[in-house]
Amino acid sequence: MSDATKKMIPAIAPLKKKEERLAVEVAQRHLKGELSERYRIFPPELRIVKPGRQGAQVQRSIAVLVVDYGKGSTTEVLIDSRGKVLRSGVVEGFEPAFLIEEILEARHIAGGEPRVAKLVKGKRVFVSPFSPRHEAAQGRRQIGLHYVAARGRYGASLLADVVVDIAEGKLVQFEESPAPVERES
Repeated sequence: MSDATKKMIPAIAPLKKKEERLAVEVAQRHLKGELSERYRIFPPELRIVKPGRQGAQVQRSIAVLVVDYGKGSTTEVLIDSRGKVLRSGVVEGFEPAFLIEEILEARHIAGGEPRVAKLVKGKRVFVSPFSPRHEAAQGRRQIGLHYVAARGRYGASLLADVVVDIAEGKLVQFEESPAPVERES
């Protein structure tokens, strides 16, 4: 291993729990007063900033994404390893992947709808999340859920697609699939 690579090891090491906690606290303090009542903080991510000149030290920083459901925006706060905010701003044209907590919340909201509750009672029904990606979803945190029934050994039938608006806490679309046509072998 080269000396240059050895010097980079501390900068590229995985984040420690203490660093993650500090980054979240700093981001919350920095955005205090700017966030609506409903927001979610994503797990911090390590960012490596390449030096501007050869031989300079690689900089370790931590990015914290905050999805603000009330404002329909995503903000990124970039923090250095000492807890100083390097930059902060709304991220345009980007929707972070859904967190498991958001998917579970969407499933809970959808399950409160009688048409969905009826589907879930069926045997071998599973749910698969998707991004609805339609114009109405722009600026909103909407999660699509495919409700699918396993058929036979390898088959499956789409029962319905639903879209849940996490910010509003309600089901905004329900599209039931036509009953599958049974084919004779």
